[in-house]
Amino acid sequence: MRFVLSVLCGVLVLSGYSNDVLGGVATTTPPAPAFACTAQGPSVSPAAATLSVGDTLRIHAAMPPCPFDTVHVSFSWESSNSAVAAVDSTGLVRAVAKGVATIIASGVQAPAVQAAAAITVVSK
Repeated sequence: MRFVLSVLCGVLVLSGYSNDVLGGVATTTPPAPAFACTAQGPSVSPAAATLSVGDTLRIHAAMPPCPFDTVHVSFSWESSNSAVAAVDSTGLVRAVAKGVATIIASGVQAPAVQAAAAITVVSK
């Protein structure tokens, strides 16, 4: 039996291949996950903030550690309301106008892997 380790989006998967010989012809059975280490998913810090118009705040996104996980997850950023709070490609939020917005960090390799921060913008 041969084992293969693979990591995808914070999940460590140990798969086993069995090589059988049928009538002198080698066949390979497709892998079945034997072990999976699933991370809880990403988080952002801070998860909520109140800013005054004109203020900036850096939001950080991270995946929780998983044993043997050496994959670096990159995030893309977007705002639900860029007229209130705009965000750049590094997670720097700029308060534009009074209101509320959600800043969303999505995994570049897996866009369904998301975390969000609630931003409230108040007048100075």
